[in-house]
Amino acid sequence: MDRRLFRSADGGLTWQPVAEQPQTTAFLMSAANPDVLYAGTGDACAPAVNSAPFLRSTDGGVTWETLPTAAGLIPMLVHPADADKLLAADCALPFASADGGVTWAGKPDESAAQLWTEYRILGMAAATLAGGATPNWDYLYVAGQTDAGDGAIAYSGDEGATWERITPLINPTPQHLRAWAVDRRTAGRLWFVDANGVWATDDFGAMWMLVNAGLDDLTTDAGFAADAVTSLVYVDGHGLYLGSDQGLFVLGDEAEAWQPVDVTAQGDDPDAAPVVNALLALDAAPDSLWVTTDRGVVT
Repeated sequence: MDRRLFRSADGGLTWQPVAEQPQTTAFLMSAANPDVLYAGTGDACAPAVNSAPFLRSTDGGVTWETLPTAAGLIPMLVHPADADKLLAADCALPFASADGGVTWAGKPDESAAQLWTEYRILGMAAATLAGGATPNWDYLYVAGQTDAGDGAIAYSGDEGATWERITPLINPTPQHLRAWAVDRRTAGRLWFVDANGVWATDDFGAMWMLVNAGLDDLTTDAGFAADAVTSLVYVDGHGLYLGSDQGLFVLGDEAEAWQPVDVTAQGDDPDAAPVVNALLALDAAPDSLWVTTDRGVVT
C-alpha cells in the first residue's frame, strides 16, 4: 500500500504527492490552518514496544518535525479555531496541548467511574458548531473500548476535565464499536455502530434507539454484520451516511429507513456495489461528501 501523503487543491479531482515521509494514513489537519498537520500511530500498549514518534508539519506536509514529549500519543482532535490546540491519547489517558504539541497535560477521569482505567480511547469528536458562532469544544465525545471488546461513549462539557458515560444501558454492553459520528451543529446528537446495529440519540444518551430499517444487506441469520461497516459520517442538511463492504447508505433527517446510494463510476459493474473504505465531510464544503472505495475516490 502506498502510504505517501497526497494533497488536492481542486476538491479531489486531481492529487499530487506532497512528501515521501512519513508514510502514514493516520494524520489530522487543522481546520483553522490547513498547513498544520499532526501524525502519530501511538504504541502497541506493550512495555517492550518502543513508543511511535509524534510528528507535526506547518507547511502542508512537505516537511515534518518530531515532538519528543508526545512520543506514543495518537492525535485525536485539533481545535477548529486554533491550530495549536489539540487532544491526543495513549493507552491510558487523553492528553491536551495548547502549544502545538510541545507540552501536554493529562486528562484523567476524576469521576467514580474512572473510565480510562478500563477503556482505551479509540477516537474523539466534538459538536464544534453548537453553542455559539465561534467553533468550540463545549461538547466533546470519546469512544472507548476495553480489552474484552466492551464499548462506551463518554461526554465532556468542560473540554475533558470531567467525563460521563452515555452508552445505552443494555446487557451485554455495546460490543466492538465499528464506527461513530456526531452532528457538529446539534449538541447531544450522535450515532454509533455495534453488533446490534446503528444506535442513535439526540439527548446526550438519555434515550437511545436502533435505526436499522433498510440495512437488510448488512443483516445475516447471525444478526447485524457490524464488521461490514467501515465508516459513519453526518452531513448537515443531508443526513447520516454509512459506508460498508456492501456499498454506501444514507438515512435522511426525516427518513424512516436507510436508502442505498449509487457511487459506481462509469465502466463499473452496476450490479456489484463498491466497497466503501472511508467517508469525508468538510464544513468548508457543506454539500459535498468524499467517498473512498476499492475503485477510487468519488464525490
